[in-house]
Amino acid sequence: MDDNTKFLRVTNEQYKNLQSLNFVIGGQTFDLTRNAQRWPQAFNTAINGTSDSVYLVVKELNQTASGLDFICGMAFLERYYSVFDTGNRRVGLARTQFTNATIN
Repeated sequence: MDDNTKFLRVTNEQYKNLQSLNFVIGGQTFDLTRNAQRWPQAFNTAINGTSDSVYLVVKELNQTASGLDFICGMAFLERYYSVFDTGNRRVGLARTQFTNATIN
């Protein structure tokens, strides 16, 4: 954990070895590729980080027994098309042309 940003920071070597993070939702697997887990480096200084560091957008929530296991945030929603049917309490997800993008 980086003290300045409160983001996880990894070395370039660790980043090269980072695997996809898979979410199984409704029996379907949705993955966040290595690149989708990375904070956009061009914005490192906006979060009080250093310009050459690798920061990750995935981190522990520090919640205990709240029923909230994880949040699919901006990084996930940028990679998948999402439809929120609030009347029927359903969510639909689909891959897009950006799901496996290699830039962020």
